[in-house]
Amino acid sequence: MIFYESNFELSNEAVVKYAKEISEAYEKEAKKRVGNVQKFKLTVEEILLRYQDLFGAGVPCHVVGFWHFGKLQFSVEVKGDSRNPLVIDDQYAYSFDLLTQMGMFPKYSYSPRNGGNNVVVIPAELKARKNQFLINVLIAVVLAVVCFYGMKLLPANASSFIETGFVKPIFIKMTNIMAEIATPLVFLAVVTGIIGIGDTRSFGKMGQKLLTGMLTTYLFAGILCAIVSSFVYGIGKAAGNGDYGFVSQMVQLVLDIIPDNLVAPFAIDNDLQVITIAVFVGFVLLVLGNKVKIVTQVLTELSDVVYKAMAFVCKCIPALIFFGILNVMCNEMSGFENLYKMLIIFICCSLATVLFVVLKTYRVARVPFGVLFKKQLPTTVINLTTSSQVSALPANMECCKHKFGVDERLVNFGLPLGIVVFMPCGAIFISLVAWSLSTMWGIPFDFGQVVKVTFLGIVLAIAAPPIPGSALAIMPIIFSACGLPPEAYPIGILMGTVIGYACPLLNGFLLQQELLCTAVKLNACDKEVLRKPET
Repeated sequence: MIFYESNFELSNEAVVKYAKEISEAYEKEAKKRVGNVQKFKLTVEEILLRYQDLFGAGVPCHVVGFWHFGKLQFSVEVKGDSRNPLVIDDQYAYSFDLLTQMGMFPKYSYSPRNGGNNVVVIPAELKARKNQFLINVLIAVVLAVVCFYGMKLLPANASSFIETGFVKPIFIKMTNIMAEIATPLVFLAVVTGIIGIGDTRSFGKMGQKLLTGMLTTYLFAGILCAIVSSFVYGIGKAAGNGDYGFVSQMVQLVLDIIPDNLVAPFAIDNDLQVITIAVFVGFVLLVLGNKVKIVTQVLTELSDVVYKAMAFVCKCIPALIFFGILNVMCNEMSGFENLYKMLIIFICCSLATVLFVVLKTYRVARVPFGVLFKKQLPTTVINLTTSSQVSALPANMECCKHKFGVDERLVNFGLPLGIVVFMPCGAIFISLVAWSLSTMWGIPFDFGQVVKVTFLGIVLAIAAPPIPGSALAIMPIIFSACGLPPEAYPIGILMGTVIGYACPLLNGFLLQQELLCTAVKLNACDKEVLRKPET
């Protein structure tokens, strides 16, 4: 569908005029989903100027804005011999390299008909619709249910062929891909996270205080979840003889997380040992500092590559849910009553964690909760409606700087860090998934398993990158640690999609309280601004 069309002759004045006009057309058409307009305008200007240099001033140019399979695009056409404006030469290398770094990837094509036509198609960024991931997951579930009952109308041999020859193999292949990417992602996330501290001296008292407070909350959430889950789901006795079974099991657990070499854990996907190696490597690189600058840069760039791969895989999660739910329904799984228990435990443990942090903050700041909550309300509403802490970051900074009176340096450092690593409610969810689904599949939990799951829940919550669905994509690690089969994965994702909608709300609220608590301890907060009621 065409929504914009213009013809003009190339000149410096026309480039400025029409780059602005085309950008305005993009902004008007994309509406609330519009991306970076300035970046798009810069791209259009570069293409038009390059055409002008190749064909000369006064050459006719035809620009069309259109929708193509749900994507917003603009084509810039100039008639004549084949001359690719995207070919990078010494004069224009910097300009086009800049466009590439900004994520703009225009495409060139040439048609020899009618005197020749040079066409550059510029993609226009569209922001994802609110809750699009949740909507896609729900659509996948509905389609899976419809297909399941549709299969029942087919002959038995045809239905069996679809299940065993199509649904199950695709589902297993997709879960294997998730698991293979999850291991390097967690390894690189842990290593680069430790490296990102800088050095222990420059990190300073501010960073140490903030991370200590975050870790305290993580431990409270993890231990509380373990206690409540043990009571609800039950816990088996440690293997061994007499009073020494527990001790021997703890010793074995410690030995199991220490690898015999640095290669085998990656080959066999022993994720506990991979995390141990990541911590060791990260702290060694942190100590060496600038001496290993190249190694640090390589690991950081590898981390970016894996993040991009995971972001692409996460887009396929609705397809995985479709095949997974269909596979589960074909196998007629039971024990779904455990899922409502999981939801209740999550709510109780999350609220208890919120209460713990609120009381901790009140003990330090001595400001009534009602005063703080009114100041936090705008950020909380954005977190609730968008299910994204990133979307609420501007409001979050406004609250912490101007309503709490927190020092700007702490806000600029602490909020971006917290959005990435501070997800205590995510740790509760990851541990609960392991408990609940292990019970459904008849896998007993002993004390060693409890310690392992609690530890992994915290580490995976910290390591999960801030991209939609990433927490679900690293779930195979916790499943592998519990011995859960791939068939459990789609159920875990479904629960994660429902619960995950509330996690940014809870984690965002906790982050603000945690940051305030740290600021008061460091005397990095204006007490008069903090105590002033919201009008």
